[in-house]
Amino acid sequence: MLSLSDALSGQEIELFAIVWLKGGIVVETETSVLPSAVEAIAAAKLRAHDVARRHPGQEPDTFRLMDATGKILGVFPKKSPATKGA
Repeated sequence: MLSLSDALSGQEIELFAIVWLKGGIVVETETSVLPSAVEAIAAAKLRAHDVARRHPGQEPDTFRLMDATGKILGVFPKKSPATKGA
């Protein structure tokens, strides 16, 4: 997690939107402030279980990552194939 001291130390951060989807339908939207898209993807995958618990019966199967301009950077499975079922 990015701390205030990291932000003040000059580390560049970016704003991302994470849109959780089930069958292409929006279940929840959240924001992430991290240094890179790769870190935002990893953080979202770690949060997948918590998001699913908040939406019983509507557990997301994918998430869309967007940058601050609204550009879609990709749609990703909530878990990587190597960890599926784990």
